[in-house]
Amino acid sequence: MSKKSRRPNRIKQLALRKINKKAEKILRQKRRAKGFIPPKHVTITNSKCKCDSVEEEINERTEAAIGQIRIMRSLLPVLLKRLSKITDPRNPEKSKHKLTVIIIYGILTFIYQTASLYIRQLHDVKPIGG
Repeated sequence: MSKKSRRPNRIKQLALRKINKKAEKILRQKRRAKGFIPPKHVTITNSKCKCDSVEEEINERTEAAIGQIRIMRSLLPVLLKRLSKITDPRNPEKSKHKLTVIIIYGILTFIYQTASLYIRQLHDVKPIGG
């Protein structure tokens, strides 16, 4: 004999899951009947670059970077103005950099998914192109 489940709503959840699966199946069948063709791959494919040469890839990456810089140039003044309104809770005698600079650095690090130089030195990771 099996033990009683520790989750009191488990049986209800399983029943709801079965009902939802049946409803989804019916919905898919109706869509197919109307001629809707579901996409084969929902996620981005993990494939090699479509460029034929290194120069093409460099040009594409350069264009993408220029586009990002244009967007950042238009948004940065507004962002700096808003960030300057944040009060700095740190001790002014001990703080070396402005809070705005630290926040911008954190945002750019997050956007470009790069580690700081300190972390690179810890892990012996060499920067790209260096």
